[in-house]
Amino acid sequence: LEQIRKEIARAQRNQGVFSLVTLDLDNFKQLNDRYGHQLGDEALVAFANLLSCAIRDTDQAFRIGGDEFTILVQGDAQSAASLCKRILAALDQLSDSLSYQIRTSLGIAQWQSNDSEQSLYQKSDSALYQAKAMGRQCFKVYQAQSR
Repeated sequence: LEQIRKEIARAQRNQGVFSLVTLDLDNFKQLNDRYGHQLGDEALVAFANLLSCAIRDTDQAFRIGGDEFTILVQGDAQSAASLCKRILAALDQLSDSLSYQIRTSLGIAQWQSNDSEQSLYQKSDSALYQAKAMGRQCFKVYQAQSR
């Protein structure tokens, strides 16, 4: 949240645009239960390394806890969608080389001038759960619900 707060201040100062991607590993508990926590930890390390390679130098990736990660993307939701596509493609290649399947769902929210760090995170988290509802192993861009 501190990094999001700093990014909001930078975006306000420079009329910048950034997006937040929230992601987690699909069915991670089952992976831990089936193969053990040591393999689960190895999967987390492999996934974190994949994220580090997939993001640009201007982006920042964070492990929030457990199997949940966030990425601050310098750019709009379309730039974040391009990153999500790279992550999904890289994950397909990584999973092919492992004896177990790692999959992820991702949610994107583009910062709006009225967003706080909490509201931006909630929007990206909402989009993450929309991606899970769509069948997992995909991404969803946050869309405000019309009333």
